[in-house]
Amino acid sequence: MAATFNAGLNLRRILFATDFSASALAALPQAARLARISGARLYLAHVLEVHAWKISTEATLQLRIDATRRLDHILALPELRGISTQTVVGHGGVTAEILRIAQEYAADLVVTGTRSRHGLIHFFAHSVAEQLAESAPCPVLTVGPRARQVAIDAPFRSIVLATCFNHGAAAGISYARSFAQAHGAKLWVAHSLPPHSPLSETDSATTWLKKLVPDQPGVERVAEVGSVEQVTVMLAERECADLVMLAPGLGSRLPQIARHVACPVMAVRYAIPMIRPKSFGAELTGSQK
Repeated sequence: MAATFNAGLNLRRILFATDFSASALAALPQAARLARISGARLYLAHVLEVHAWKISTEATLQLRIDATRRLDHILALPELRGISTQTVVGHGGVTAEILRIAQEYAADLVVTGTRSRHGLIHFFAHSVAEQLAESAPCPVLTVGPRARQVAIDAPFRSIVLATCFNHGAAAGISYARSFAQAHGAKLWVAHSLPPHSPLSETDSATTWLKKLVPDQPGVERVAEVGSVEQVTVMLAERECADLVMLAPGLGSRLPQIARHVACPVMAVRYAIPMIRPKSFGAELTGSQK
């Protein structure tokens, strides 16, 4: 039976960004999976990195026509059968345009791949994944090169949340717990400790985790020595995670973690307005009203 999303996980509009490369399209099953489970409308977007004033009007129009045809080809794929869809073609800087489209269509989630030959390659290889994770008005789910392919109706069974001492920890933990409960998945909340941490720091981390993650079935607290990337990748591999989540403030770690885990990585934004810290702004986007 399909999972029922609560108010904090009401995925109504999912934005799938693609440059048509094989690695970018590898993220499509994950977008379709979540759209099907939640009943969301799926927007398929492609960004043309051209400016109309630099080439002829006819050439610009032809590029848009070609992109629309390729998006229509994706719409015909069996993964999207029965899902409400819409195509979007933009042009300009990839990061800024994806953010603009996400804002315009009030996306509740952005999904994309991390490697490609053209278009997104030079961005995702360096900073676009990080920029989206830290700037998008919603969570960003990234499918890396090692992510295993799954059936579009495959359940989430094991989820790893990476967190740290910051203002976004409570929001990330709350969102991850709600997501895990909605899917009947086990959640591992992981906090990394620097090597040679004094006992007092380890005790503080344990106390902090217990306060934010009280004892409850299906949720485990983990405090391990190592960097955020090391601890997250290790735990995801050990527990055969179906999804890795990064609490707010850890978006910069997304590219590195996504390259090494065998599952998608979701950078959590402040998707639950009532627990947004005031210091990070509490204005509502279209997807949160």
